[in-house]
Amino acid sequence: MRPVDTPRPKLILISGPPASGKSALAERLGRELCLPVFSSDSFKEVLFDHFDSTDPGTEFRETLGKIGFELLYHAMKACLTSGTTAIFEANFHPAKNNDRLKTLFAGFDAVPFYIYCFADRSVIDSRFRARATTETRHAGHKDQEKIQSDRYPDMLFESNFRLDIGTTPHEVDTTDFDTIDHGRLESGIRTFLSR
Repeated sequence: MRPVDTPRPKLILISGPPASGKSALAERLGRELCLPVFSSDSFKEVLFDHFDSTDPGTEFRETLGKIGFELLYHAMKACLTSGTTAIFEANFHPAKNNDRLKTLFAGFDAVPFYIYCFADRSVIDSRFRARATTETRHAGHKDQEKIQSDRYPDMLFESNFRLDIGTTPHEVDTTDFDTIDHGRLESGIRTFLSR
């Protein structure tokens, strides 16, 4: 619950399918708005490094993924408690996160600025394949393994990743980053933060 003398907390929440541009958008917004950015992947990568798990078993990797999400929620609760504005991005699965997010926000009388990223299926597939071969993508994610799986590329689209958390999403088509109206999005966030 939010302490009485703290301002009503305001968070920016970004979700969407894998490789839909969530991280790139979050990083840009963080720079432009001078806000900290937290992502489930960044927490997972710290865990990968700590456990030296460039070649973990599937079960262990999934466990680290779950811990990464728990750390993301821990950071979110800390920001809500202190009234600190921050950006949180992850591929939140609605079935696993809708109720949990709604309960968390309700407990702090908070409504997030919610951004949903999406892109053409072929673009997401292409991005996912490309990032799997880059040196900047942590080896612990095992993207190449996923690409070789019988479930690929359907696994990227098995959920629409659009959250139902009681607020209308600001939908951002990232198929072509150059066509995104960043000025309008950032202006909308600034208005939200000023209320």
